Amino acid sequence: MTGFVLVIDVEATCCPLGSVPQQQMETIQIGAVIATLSGEVIGEWNSHVRPIRHPVLTTFCTQLTGFRQSDVDTADVFPSVIKRLGQWIDDTRSTIECWASWGAYDRHQLQQDVTFHGVPWCLPPTHLNMKAVFAKKFRLKKRPALSTALSLVGLEFSGTPHNAQDDARNAAKLLQHLQR
Repeated sequence: MTGFVLVIDVEATCCPLGSVPQQQMETIQIGAVIATLSGEVIGEWNSHVRPIRHPVLTTFCTQLTGFRQSDVDTADVFPSVIKRLGQWIDDTRSTIECWASWGAYDRHQLQQDVTFHGVPWCLPPTHLNMKAVFAKKFRLKKRPALSTALSLVGLEFSGTPHNAQDDARNAAKLLQHLQR
């Protein structure tokens, strides 16, 4: 790869007690960075998203993410947010080789939202599961959490865990450690 990587992280509605079934979870924040293969961030984008199926965040979700109900109540709905993300990607005019996320969750969640809302896919067609590549490269039996992977290569997590923008920035730091 010679271009840039679009690293995306999403946070979604959630409840460990099942009041928000997995197939009804909705994205409530998208964080994205465009980074070099060495992990240098050259552009950032971030937005909260207003959920419509389960518009009231659970206590678990607000404690996990640190979001307030007002963060999502005042946000645009998914179709508007994903359109703005696509426009930002186009406006960067960077040669984006692929998009990446720490694990497959983000890809699945975005596909679920795109399907539910009937909107077009705006991300590059190729997805890099950074967690799977990292585990394979470092011969780990278990795929590590983002903070664990950073520690394994001598880096620290900066920011707030479960904030999509901070998670995307931290995942980008690991790009340099995924190359062959």
